[in-house]
Amino acid sequence: MLVITLKFLSYSVKIVAALNEDAWFYKGLMLKKLNRYEDAIASYEKALDINPLYESAWRSRGIALKYLKRYEDAIFSYDKAIEINPLNKCIWHNRGYALWYLNRYEDAIVSFNQALQGKIHLAVENLKQAINLNPKFCKTASTDSDFEQIRLDERFKRLIGKQLN
Repeated sequence: MLVITLKFLSYSVKIVAALNEDAWFYKGLMLKKLNRYEDAIASYEKALDINPLYESAWRSRGIALKYLKRYEDAIFSYDKAIEINPLNKCIWHNRGYALWYLNRYEDAIVSFNQALQGKIHLAVENLKQAINLNPKFCKTASTDSDFEQIRLDERFKRLIGKQLN
């Protein structure tokens, strides 16, 4: 009876492993680390068969495809990941590189700009907190060259304008 129970348990564990998208995803990550990109892609696809909304699997599939110089396929994967989470800057960044490798520079710039949007938002939020702690930072931000890259951003203008008025 114990032998039958162990065989059943072993069989059950195999079924659960086959249905676990995380197991397939992490297997793909390990295969990618070993430079076994085709095998990694197959693992990501198994995870995506189980959960087609698995953003990390789409992104990692794109990265593995990029290593194989299959840039169009990589862009498809990044686009799927972006559909799931358009705020993930890492995906936009990777998409920009794939477009760059295809000499689609204008499209790459759009992707890189998307990747930078979150960075500007974060910089403005951090500046807002700094101004709340010490209002003198408002004047500093309006003149300091370190803020040159975000000075044209509307969020920056609103924050500084509101503080100076």
